[in-house]
Amino acid sequence: MRVGDPIYLTSIRMSDEQNGWGIDGGDHILHTRDGGHSWRDITPYYPYHYDKPTFFANAFFALDANTAWVTAPATMACIVQNLNCTVIPNTGVVWHTTDGGQNWQGQFVTPLTQGYTPISMQFLDAQTGWLLTFTILGVDLRYQLYQTSSGGTNWSQVWDISSRTTPEDPHEKNITAIAFQDSQTGWMSTSEICCEAHIIKEWNIYRSTDAGSTWEAFSLPAPDPLPETFLHNTAQCAVQDVKVISPDSLDTSIYCYVYEGLSKPEFYFHYHSVDGGKHWVSFQKTGDVQFIDAMIGWKMRPDEGAYDIERTEDGGVTWRTIKTVQWSGSLHFVNKFVGWALAGSNEGSALVHTVDGGRTWEVLSPVVAGN
Repeated sequence: MRVGDPIYLTSIRMSDEQNGWGIDGGDHILHTRDGGHSWRDITPYYPYHYDKPTFFANAFFALDANTAWVTAPATMACIVQNLNCTVIPNTGVVWHTTDGGQNWQGQFVTPLTQGYTPISMQFLDAQTGWLLTFTILGVDLRYQLYQTSSGGTNWSQVWDISSRTTPEDPHEKNITAIAFQDSQTGWMSTSEICCEAHIIKEWNIYRSTDAGSTWEAFSLPAPDPLPETFLHNTAQCAVQDVKVISPDSLDTSIYCYVYEGLSKPEFYFHYHSVDGGKHWVSFQKTGDVQFIDAMIGWKMRPDEGAYDIERTEDGGVTWRTIKTVQWSGSLHFVNKFVGWALAGSNEGSALVHTVDGGRTWEVLSPVVAGN
């Protein structure tokens, strides 16, 4: 990437008001130290020229401004000798940096099925983390969960299941994400859209209390209010993700479509818990939603061709509109004042920035920075 070239970000993870990480279209890992105005290309070097890595947001995790891990689909580990790369069978690579991406260390994960795709990666601190992957083997889906207590230097497999050989819940469903509250308590989201249509009777995610070795269904309350069409028609749903905002604050989103005569209306619901999953607030989701802690959050709602940005200070119980904008996008706040959005409209896309909690926004023009 040449210094001064424009950057078109697809994902950002800001650590504070000045420092953060980004991905542009899956090809480059980027780092900023000036609030998103300029970005250095810090993509890890991988010498196996037949298999250039492609990076996605769900396979990247930043702990702070300097510490991050990243992996890529079907990127097998290799032994580097004189700039040549000898692939190590059934072994994947995770890159790790502690200096903002100036230097990366390759860490090996094994046994890892060739052709794997990473689903989720998360670290609680500099030592404890998890990596979830899946592989399609014919009609079989194979999921593998790994844990590290050494910052990724060593990974141990804690879970290896097959949708064909292990049919019980949740294994016959597609797994979409994992997130851990602490070293033992984790949450898993799954999709039922792979399966036969049915009337929704339960709204479930899954919880582990033994660091991911075993999982049990955890019932959510039905969305409140639940659209009446769900009471009279069949539907299919996918829990799209699950996030730990703080040790006691959880978020999850559910997508459904309903077989309503000849049409299939779509619905999105967002759930937020302030007490580790004991109680949940839910609402119909019509745009991006982001909470920064148990109480403070933002969401976007369509409004006659525009979008209202709404804010809550009571954990999603009540909301008030703070700004109407002509774009929609993904929100990323680091505190109650400073945030960014990857915004899109009919006129194009842009990175926008606020320092007053979303009441006013400025357009940034991110470019490639020099080393």
